[in-house]
Amino acid sequence: MSAQEIIDAILKHTGFNAKSFSERIGLERAQAIYDIQKGKTKNISPQMANKILSVFSEFSKSWLLSGEGPMLKEEPGTLFPAEEPTVEATAISQRFIEIVDYIKDNVRDQDNAKQSYATIAENIGVPVSLINKVKEGKANVTFSPIKRLCSVYQVSRDWLEDGVGRPLPESADQDGVPMLTNVDTDSLKPHFEASAAFCGMPGGFAIAIEEYKCKKYSIPNLKGHDFTLIASGRSMINRNIPEKSIFNNDVVACKLWKSRSYLRWGEVYALATPDGIIIKKVMQSDLGTQYIQCVSFNVEEGYMPFDLPVEEIQDWAIVIGVAHINKWN
Repeated sequence: MSAQEIIDAILKHTGFNAKSFSERIGLERAQAIYDIQKGKTKNISPQMANKILSVFSEFSKSWLLSGEGPMLKEEPGTLFPAEEPTVEATAISQRFIEIVDYIKDNVRDQDNAKQSYATIAENIGVPVSLINKVKEGKANVTFSPIKRLCSVYQVSRDWLEDGVGRPLPESADQDGVPMLTNVDTDSLKPHFEASAAFCGMPGGFAIAIEEYKCKKYSIPNLKGHDFTLIASGRSMINRNIPEKSIFNNDVVACKLWKSRSYLRWGEVYALATPDGIIIKKVMQSDLGTQYIQCVSFNVEEGYMPFDLPVEEIQDWAIVIGVAHINKWN
């Protein structure tokens, strides 16, 4: 598959045109995309591939660079174009539209204004035309918008993918998701999901927070952090010092780390990369100063250290605290 065919497939899959797609992935001009479409540029560069993956993590990097293999990663919830819809893809798309319609009619923002399709589309990073196509049955929603919808509007991923449980938290009623009241506004910090690939976009956490208009979250009695995120996975369970564990769905408080000449070795950092956010203890690497070693606490379950090139880290934040959320039933 040629670079031209790859770009055409990406635009068809995402629902963007060349200009809006260029803006979405952070290109200063759309000319680079136009040149590929016209055959003037024969290959997608690694730099452009990283920009694409930082926003649309469902694509396979090897496919972007070579045109070989499957277009999409084999991730749960990754859906395919509507030309050959599966039962699962169609069902998820129907639930997606169901909850988008509910949000449009019931959920209000901080100015007490209802959400429109255009606002929802902007918040989850898709063109409004894609929502219309899904409503008409002409397209199926993809993995990235699902993750963003879950992050921005607190939608249950289990409900979207399997129809299990409630679509929104029990506190959400016909008047929409209630806003926080009687909270010290200084304690409210931007909040998003660690699994959301957009957080690894070029420019780092600060631009991602602004770009996606993140909701605010307050952790009582914790100060000094710039944002919070929801952790995923089991790699940071610490059996030696249990109180320093990070469990799946914990709220992690992070402070932006602006120095690039000094790191606190042995501390836990959130690292924005083209593949999403990595939360690891950071150590010096035996490969030299161009790498860091990322260490997991949970070696008992096989999470082993690995070396990460510094050039792949788009932003850094140090973890200063964690709020555990334990759901019993």
